[in-house]
Amino acid sequence: TPTTSGIDVNALANGDFSSIAGTWQDDLGNQLVFDANGLVTLQRNNGETLNHNAIYNGHVEGDKFRADFGYNGAGSSDPLFVVPVGVALPLNGAPAPKEQSCLEVMQSLLHNIPTIE
Repeated sequence: TPTTSGIDVNALANGDFSSIAGTWQDDLGNQLVFDANGLVTLQRNNGETLNHNAIYNGHVEGDKFRADFGYNGAGSSDPLFVVPVGVALPLNGAPAPKEQSCLEVMQSLLHNIPTIE
């Protein structure tokens, strides 16, 4: 279903990013940080930080959310997929890991980093 694992792909398509708010990181240490409004900070593993990146053309595609991720000032974009647990990953068709949801952007797989309070 579109709300598997707490991710509401329909809410994402309507501009509510609260179900993915937080920090997502790939195996190389690159991070995307989302707030509830979809504002995204890209923190690269080399220490570079890009603020004010844009998410646009978002829509539900099957059980996934798909959008374009625009880099601030770069004039380019990459597809961004939000993939709930168990849903097939768009680039290789494998199911998302059972233990967590993931994002796929720039052919990198990112996982949520739990907030420690």
